[in-house]
Amino acid sequence: MNTEFGKKDDETFVYEERVSCDGGQYGHPKIFLSVNKHEITVCPYCSHKFLLADKINNKNG
Repeated sequence: MNTEFGKKDDETFVYEERVSCDGGQYGHPKIFLSVNKHEITVCPYCSHKFLLADKINNKNG
């Protein structure tokens, strides 16, 4: 896995397989996306990137 992912404003680690995106400060219609375990999911409106975090390494879960 790329250790640089998540350091930019348009990249987010998530802990659920379904996420919503509304474009943040730029705004667009709220949509729901399915996040694949093995690849980056990209919002078709704003290109925000979501990656499913490894739940095994999550000390809170």
